[in-house]
Amino acid sequence: MISNELLSLIFLSRRAYSKAMDEVCARHKITKMELAVLLFLANNPGHDTASELATLRGLAKSHISASVNSLTARGLLAGAHRDGNRKTVHLTPLP
Repeated sequence: MISNELLSLIFLSRRAYSKAMDEVCARHKITKMELAVLLFLANNPGHDTASELATLRGLAKSHISASVNSLTARGLLAGAHRDGNRKTVHLTPLP
């Protein structure tokens, strides 16, 4: 059974993480979903498609698609086809 102290620590950690992410989003004028996409791609170099992001993070494909489009339009993300596969787009965060 999980103790009240552990539950309290988990709650406080999640709140601190959320506050830190809010500050990053405000500073860079991006949404939390856009930040989630960029962080996932930066931390999981072997998984670079929207489909993998949806499966591994459990995020809605529609939200990922909107975020990818926005980040690409702002020059923060690039997509490319590889190995002659015109169906799958591999995503790369840009500096």
